[in-house]
Amino acid sequence: MRGRRDHYRLADDVFGRAFRAKTAEFTAFTELAEQGISAVGHHPVARARLELMRDMYAFMAREFPRLLDQWDKEKASRHSADH
Repeated sequence: MRGRRDHYRLADDVFGRAFRAKTAEFTAFTELAEQGISAVGHHPVARARLELMRDMYAFMAREFPRLLDQWDKEKASRHSADH
């Protein structure tokens, strides 16, 4: 049997940092939806979809950092319980 050819090293908290980077994407999509709303004018179906998109991404931009902060606290408590 052959050994693994590729090996990977992950930096500490790589997943937490990756998820935190998503917050900027939420803000960008919120702004993109705003631009779309301006572009479609009063077209009711398109406007409703874009408003829902805007509101969902605004919600995620607002709430996701709080969720990650909660995760950091839980992770810290797990780490302190292990040592």
